[in-house]
Amino acid sequence: MKRVTAIPWHYLFRNPSKSIGTRLFLIVVAGMAALVLLLGFSSYHVSKSVLKENMLNSVYRTILLMNEKLDIKFRSYEESSAQLALAVSESGKDSFDSNNPAYFSIQTKDWLERSLYTYKELSGAALYNLKGKYVGGVGLGFWEHENDDVSGETWFRQVVETSGKAVWLNTVDIDGSSGEPVLSLSRLVMDRTAFKPMAVEFIRIETESARDALLQPFAGSLGKTYIVNPAGTVMLSSEEGMIGKPFPAPIQPSVFESMQGKYFMTDSQGEEQLVVYARSAVTGWTVFGVIPVSGLTGKSRVIFWLMLWMAIAALLLSLGVGYYIVQKYIVPLIGLRNLMKEGERGDLSVRMQITTEDEIGQLGQSFNHMMEQLAKLAEENTGLSRLSRTDALTKLYNKLSFQEQLDRVIEERRKSYFPIHLAVIDIDNFKQVNDTYGHPIGDLILERVAKTLQSVADPDDFVARYGGEEFAVIFTRKSMQSVCEILERIRVAVAGLNHEELGGLSVTISAGVQSYSESRGKEQLFADSDACLYVAKRTGKNKVVKEKYG
Repeated sequence: MKRVTAIPWHYLFRNPSKSIGTRLFLIVVAGMAALVLLLGFSSYHVSKSVLKENMLNSVYRTILLMNEKLDIKFRSYEESSAQLALAVSESGKDSFDSNNPAYFSIQTKDWLERSLYTYKELSGAALYNLKGKYVGGVGLGFWEHENDDVSGETWFRQVVETSGKAVWLNTVDIDGSSGEPVLSLSRLVMDRTAFKPMAVEFIRIETESARDALLQPFAGSLGKTYIVNPAGTVMLSSEEGMIGKPFPAPIQPSVFESMQGKYFMTDSQGEEQLVVYARSAVTGWTVFGVIPVSGLTGKSRVIFWLMLWMAIAALLLSLGVGYYIVQKYIVPLIGLRNLMKEGERGDLSVRMQITTEDEIGQLGQSFNHMMEQLAKLAEENTGLSRLSRTDALTKLYNKLSFQEQLDRVIEERRKSYFPIHLAVIDIDNFKQVNDTYGHPIGDLILERVAKTLQSVADPDDFVARYGGEEFAVIFTRKSMQSVCEILERIRVAVAGLNHEELGGLSVTISAGVQSYSESRGKEQLFADSDACLYVAKRTGKNKVVKEKYG
């Protein structure tokens, strides 16, 4: 068989009158061109106000997302500081003397250094006692702060009053070696055994990753982003040279009273600027995005002149093309789709009327042939399925169907509990019937007993011929008492059957029934039911024995 991996371009035009590919190609190109032109023409009439609103919403979502990412970053810093405080606490309260700054053990210093090595963005850590006196530290020259007293600092008082919550300092420093901004936060170190403060932890954080990953300019090179503290000082910025300086745009009084918002303002050059903001739930700082409106709305007139002369011709073309494609192709395809849905619902008699010789006509022919084959297969499968699942003599379910049904109800029981009982039934002295009257009479007796089982049992009971003169019944969602009552009715009904072929002799059955449990399992369930049947046989026959007999 030749395998085609690509279709040459000129193949589409070999026979355009019969090639739906050629026609669909031309239709799609023309239709899409018309659609683009119409959208472009209409976009101008929406004017600057719509473009401005779309830009505002887009920038607003960008700033909100940026704020969420920054909060995740800041929370990670807080979690690192909390882990560091925990490490200091676990190093033992005897590792340093908060009242004697001279006593700062090697163990505590090692704890801090290992923690800084683990949390890469923490560039320095120091401990102060609860009176604000410096105890010790590592990184960023903290060993040179032996005479520090921060008891008068606002942040120190806030830390002592917050009972362990992290406090971000509204100051920003520049690392002399890297030139990157360094933020600071502080929190209490708690004694985990006495549940009281031990010291105050002071952390410095290098923000290179946050600044590079989260504060890049947005909207091309037009937008700038800033993180501003409540005092209006820029803490981080995508604009060079702005860190530590006042925010360059006027800040409305309502900004620091709300979590997020947006407004327009005019800068010193008279250019309209969009300002969007979102306040951090972690630090209390505000993320600002500032972008000039003219940069995104100034090109709307270009769209107008580009689309104006082409819009009229595109509109006329699209109307003609749309009508043609709907009538010539879409309607037949919809009809074929509807026929296929009818086939899905089981109606295999549906056929498509063929009116063309193109690809749609060929598709219809293939569909009709497929439906004919499916109808034949369905008819054959129905007969085969019936034969494979039922016993030819008694018309009851066979052993295979019984095994599948038992597996199915056990699986359903695992999802939603309900009782399962299995009864094994055997015709008493059936061998003597076969030996005395012959197998044809024996088959007749089997058919009568099977019909009695099926008629007396409830519709939801699964009755099967297990083999020979042995039957099995699966009972679900019934109590053992109800099952025994049904089996007793079956036993009485079978014993009352009239068998003229046997000269008036009656035929009886014995039954054993057992309940399923997870510990017993499927195989043991059948074995225990069969054991109960054996007890019924051994103790006189023509009876029902329930539960495992000792």
